[in-house]
Parts: sequence; C-alpha cells; structure tokens
Amino acid sequence: MEELRQEIWEMPILDSHEHIGSIPSTGGAAGIPGFNEDVYPGFEPGPTTIFDLILSPYLGGLLNSLGFKMPMTHTRDTAGQQEQLWKALIPFLNKARGTGLYMALDKAFDGLYGASLGDILNGSRDWKALSRAVEYNYQRGLYKWSGEIFKRLKIQYAIKPVHLPYIGAMGKQDNNDSYILEQNLFLPVFRVDDLLGYPDQASICGWKHLTGLMDIEVHEIRDLDDMVSKAFIMLKENNIRAIKQLQAYTRPLRFKKVERDRAASALKRTLGNGDPMSKIEVQDYIMGLILERANKTKLPFQVHSGMANLPDSNPVLLRDSIERYPEVNFILLHCYPYLSEAAFLARSYRNVYLDTAWLALQSPALLYKALDEWIGFVPYSKICLSGDATSVEECYGAMEMTREALSCVLHNKIRKGELDRELAFMIARSLLHDNAAALYAAG
Repeated sequence: MEELRQEIWEMPILDSHEHIGSIPSTGGAAGIPGFNEDVYPGFEPGPTTIFDLILSPYLGGLLNSLGFKMPMTHTRDTAGQQEQLWKALIPFLNKARGTGLYMALDKAFDGLYGASLGDILNGSRDWKALSRAVEYNYQRGLYKWSGEIFKRLKIQYAIKPVHLPYIGAMGKQDNNDSYILEQNLFLPVFRVDDLLGYPDQASICGWKHLTGLMDIEVHEIRDLDDMVSKAFIMLKENNIRAIKQLQAYTRPLRFKKVERDRAASALKRTLGNGDPMSKIEVQDYIMGLILERANKTKLPFQVHSGMANLPDSNPVLLRDSIERYPEVNFILLHCYPYLSEAAFLARSYRNVYLDTAWLALQSPALLYKALDEWIGFVPYSKICLSGDATSVEECYGAMEMTREALSCVLHNKIRKGELDRELAFMIARSLLHDNAAALYAAG
C-alpha cells in the first residue's frame, strides 16, 4: 500500500475541472451568475483573508444550511468585526467536521500554512496569524500562489470553465502579467449557459451581457442562429477545446429536438410574456445548434449532473442527445446520487465519460464509492479526476483526498486479486493525467 501511495503521489495530474478564484474577494460579475475570474482574463481578487476561504460558495453554503447567517459586512472589515465573525463561525465549523469541504481546508491549512483548521478551532493556533498568511499569499497574486501549489501537487494544467466575454478578451492581454501566469496553469472551456440565456433569470432568457461582444440583440430566431455561429467562431479563434454547462441546476437535462419554426414561435412568446414552457423550447433549440457544431468540430462537452434539482439532473436524461451527437464526448461531472446510472451510460456509449468533480469535496467516502464501482465496470480510459474547488487551498485538499482514495481503491482491488500491480499503476496514471490529456488535447 505504501509503495502504491508513494507512486501515485509522484504522478502528474491534469485536473479536469476547477473553479479556482470563486471566492468572495474576487467578487461577482455584473449581469452574470459567476465570479469576475470567469469573465476577465487574469483577474486578481482583492485583499483575501481566511474568511474568504471559509465562506466560499461551497463551505459557506454548507454552513448556511446548518443555520449560520452569512454576514452583511465584508470579510475584510475592522478587526473587531472579524473577531465577532470568527466567534460566530466556531460552532458551525465544529458541526461541519468530517465533511469533505471541512477536511479539504483542514488539510490545506495544515500542509500550506502549518496550522490545521482543527488547530485553530481548538485554540492551539492563532486564526489571526493564519489569516495574515493567507492575505500575504494572495497579495502576491492568485496565479503566482496557484502556480506554487500546482507545482507541489504536480498539477500540469487545470481545466477552467469561463464565460464568453473572457474568451473574447483572450487575445488582448499582451501586457497582463497575471493572465500570462494564468495561461501556464489553466485551460479555459466555454460555458454555453451564456448562449442558453441562463445569466439573466429575471427576464427568463437573457443575452444582454453578450450584446456588445457580439453586436447582436435577440429579437427573432435568426439572431439566435447568428449568436451561436459567432460564438463558435470565437472558440475556434482562441483554441477553446471543450464546452461546459450547468443547466441541471434549473431545468431538466433532457434536451429535445425542436424545429426552427416552432422555436421561432416559442422565442416570440418568451420575449413577449416570459412563458416558462416556451423558454424550455428556446433553450432546447439553442442546445441543438450548439451540439450540432460541437459534433462537427468534435468538442468535448462537460455536463453538470446530479447534486442539484433532483431528479431532473439524472444523466440518463441525456441519452437522446448522446445518441443524436455521436462525435461529442459527453463528460458527466459529479453524478451523485446517480453514480450507477452514469457508469452505465459510460459503459454503454462510446462517447460518454465520467469525471469525479466535486465528489472528494462532498465526502472522500463518496469518491471512494464512485471509484470502487467505476473501476472494473467502466473501462478505465473513460474516467477523469478533478477537484472542482473554489480556491487553490480547497484544490490542495481535494487533490490530497483524491490521491488517497485512488490509492486505497486500487490497493483493495490488488489485495482481492482483481488487479495486478502493473495494471493498477497504469490505471492510476490514466485517471490522474492521460485520460484528460487525450480528451482535451492537452499533452
């Protein structure tokens, strides 16, 4: 076991899904449900403290579900307010012990700063000193700090979903030192939610944030056709290697084939009175345009599945699209609680792959369960490993837990005679690096 673990710890990683920089100090992007780092190349967060890492969308959301009330004041306010906030957090952080999100920061704080989250909760280490150390590292720059951690983790690249304005600005960053560093660490993939009208929930289908970028205002069906066409020209010009969506948060994953005339009528109703059912038809039509182009260009497609909006996020709902677009490699992210359904799709269809994004951060036990079931049922060339973290510290913890879970699963299969040592090492290299490198053409 120790020999296997050491070997796995030395293997390079191509981390296939991350949201590093999605923390409060980065700030939300105007008109888009995301963070500035998803919209502006090389965007650097403002002053960052321990509270930005704890009150991330993930751990902060978990604490909120326990009853913690997110502060109205900013996490970098006066020392007195920070002291009050820390005291308020202690009981809720203690309740979160044992969860993957807690463990990720616990491991990161211990490995990167020399003081675990448990140490500062029990008072044996000073949270203020840790917070100052966090602030110092982020003052030096998110991408410089990320580069140092990636080197320790042996991460070659991380796949990063971005919005279309980010892609439109990629070729205009010659003097942006942060973007130059970012390019060496992250491979951007396009979030097609922009084209589906997801960003502006209030107006049902909203494309206002793309108007200046693409010189298009959506009034009729040909505007949607032009919008998708122009977007894919931008993807080609900027060598974007994959697309991604998270529609499963708000609507069913089944995308039906909608004829153009029917979509034109649905668009008119949607823009006229915001009819929810018409919105679904419009989105289905747009997704058809997107997948037709992805099918021609053989772009991989990361799909959020499970983890929200149950049961409408069951990946089985994608089956029609999987069959209709055989040259699109559908990469199923998360999958829980549909681990078995996702595995069946990956086993049954040539163009379906699995990604462990977010599982380690939810619970190392969930990740172990997924890997234990998938390895041996699904060809190992169809499984990728990623953290899906909001901060580089969270990524550090997620990758440690991922390597540990992989080591334990493979060792157990060797012990039971299901794998030999040589095959186990081959599987580890494939899951950590080679599968994602092949999928995203990122050697």
